[in-house]
Amino acid sequence: MGGIGKTTLAKFVYNQIVDNFESNSFLKDIRETSRNPRGLQYLQSKFVSDILRREPEDYVNKQEEISVLKERLRYKKVLILLDDVDHVNQIKALREAFGWFCRGSRIIIMTREKTVLGQFQVHDQYEVALLDRDLAFELFGRHAFGDKFCRPDLVEQAWDIVIIT
Repeated sequence: MGGIGKTTLAKFVYNQIVDNFESNSFLKDIRETSRNPRGLQYLQSKFVSDILRREPEDYVNKQEEISVLKERLRYKKVLILLDDVDHVNQIKALREAFGWFCRGSRIIIMTREKTVLGQFQVHDQYEVALLDRDLAFELFGRHAFGDKFCRPDLVEQAWDIVIIT
């Protein structure tokens, strides 16, 4: 389900552990980006650029590019966060490089689609639970009104919003 805090939670974890890695990449809004005609190519380029900490280079051909990247990446311990993945092809576009990193590298995949994870060797899964109604109402109140209690004349509308969402 969208809007329940998956990305917020993943960014928190990512920021807590990122200093334990030699390199990192946070690819956000993968679902939206990959809808563009060259979206997957952009994500691949950004990924390599992030990990190598430089602009992508021009290579004579794809085989040369793969060879050079494999050599540069194979000793790096990296942290990767893939945000809002909704199709297996989005992971497959980056998957070849995943095997090049050294032991201890971590990939965090945020998705609404559990089936996407089923095709890969996912070691741990965490499902973000929905808040119960009372906590959701309190959270809404804090953000909408700056207090966990809303104005008495808006209580009914606030409950309608919390229950619908």
